[in-house]
Amino acid sequence: MTVVPEAGTSRQIFGVAEGLEAQVLVGLLRSRDAGLFVYVARGERQLASTLESLRLVGSGFGVHEFPAWDCPAFTKTSPSPQVTAGRIGLLAALASGSLETPAVILTTASALLQRLPPSDHFRNTLIRLEIGQSCEVGALPARLDAMGYVRSPRVMDHGEYAVRGSLIDVFPSGQRRPLRLDFFGDDLEGIRLFDVSSQLTASQTEAVDIPPMSEIVLDAESISRFRRRYRTHFDMGLGRDSLYTALTAGVRVPGIEHWLGFFYQRTCLLCDYLPDAVFVFEDGIKPQLESGWREFRNEYEERQSSPAAFDGGGSIWGCPPEFMQTDPESLEGSLAANPQIQLRIASAPPEQEANDVGGRPIVGFGHHRSANTGSLLQHLREYVAECRKEGNVVVACWSEGSRDRFRQLLRDEGVHGSVLVDDLNSLSAGSGMLGLSVWRLEHGFRFRSLTVLSEQDIFGARLA
Repeated sequence: MTVVPEAGTSRQIFGVAEGLEAQVLVGLLRSRDAGLFVYVARGERQLASTLESLRLVGSGFGVHEFPAWDCPAFTKTSPSPQVTAGRIGLLAALASGSLETPAVILTTASALLQRLPPSDHFRNTLIRLEIGQSCEVGALPARLDAMGYVRSPRVMDHGEYAVRGSLIDVFPSGQRRPLRLDFFGDDLEGIRLFDVSSQLTASQTEAVDIPPMSEIVLDAESISRFRRRYRTHFDMGLGRDSLYTALTAGVRVPGIEHWLGFFYQRTCLLCDYLPDAVFVFEDGIKPQLESGWREFRNEYEERQSSPAAFDGGGSIWGCPPEFMQTDPESLEGSLAANPQIQLRIASAPPEQEANDVGGRPIVGFGHHRSANTGSLLQHLREYVAECRKEGNVVVACWSEGSRDRFRQLLRDEGVHGSVLVDDLNSLSAGSGMLGLSVWRLEHGFRFRSLTVLSEQDIFGARLA
């Protein structure tokens, strides 16, 4: 199970029930002394569930997220500062080679299809500052504007900066705290990290890197490239086109990210940043990639044919699909050199039995709910008692509140001795413990001596 395929080859791992992906990832990570794994989930919900599972498993490795944009395609809406900061922080670390390994990157099918700036975008636009360095302070705000930072009276969130006399506060992507740059003239005398709420200094540092806060940097070259491509595709009354006019003047507009493909000579994909990484795919990823690309392309075509999709200047809001995403077939070619692992929920066929980890989905208590045969909780008590004879049982609750309510239900049914579990490693193997965890699983599973039940398995829905 823990054998990682060679570069350019792939393998399947069977018996990976929903919720078991984290345990498999940890096993794969531990099979290598160093390395980088990329787990591709079907969507954001599955990504969040796997992230939560990794925290419960306690991998001991670096865990990073690379989400897709959290805004509708082809709209005048930009991704949130939090998503942008997370994406750029990771891409900048990959481009500079500073990401520590072993580690796993969690991403989604949608994010894997997205076209990204080339890695030299982050290397060439990064601002490196050190104490004692002399720089043109008056030009720094304009550089931050071009990199996607927003000037604000007080820095509170990623992507904001403030100028207060000789002090410049800035909250870069990839940083947990904002920075306070203290200048004397053009000389940098101090770099302090401060608390957003109190605005008080938390620590100091000697040097810092400030990466861009947008996947698009507005400079003369990128604007010129945008203008040329825009004229080629949408040469319709440019003098009245608000987008064309604004970007010609170097003014950043909401939703500019949907024009990313027009700003670069070439774009790349996440896998281009990760030439040696092992890619691990959730079951069902291929249909998700195909439907995602199809829906993205259809959305563009529908907007193209609808007058409502045009702004006052007559422009469609967003590049043609091929400038913003790749198609699944091209993605497959881009990934051809990477080791790949496809997870399967189903049990292995006889000829691949050695590749089955033995996880199985929980059937659930639907029969007892629909047939109304006796008490559901009585059946649960009997089922848990049987499972505890073989090992440990964990009930995955959706929230702290539902965990408290479920614990009281168990007590009312005469089931005592349950423990709150925030780390699955705290369960002694084969000891028959009953744990209650905050773990947003849709469905549970059985794996070796561990049984995991979700609220939905038991009640058919989450506890209110």
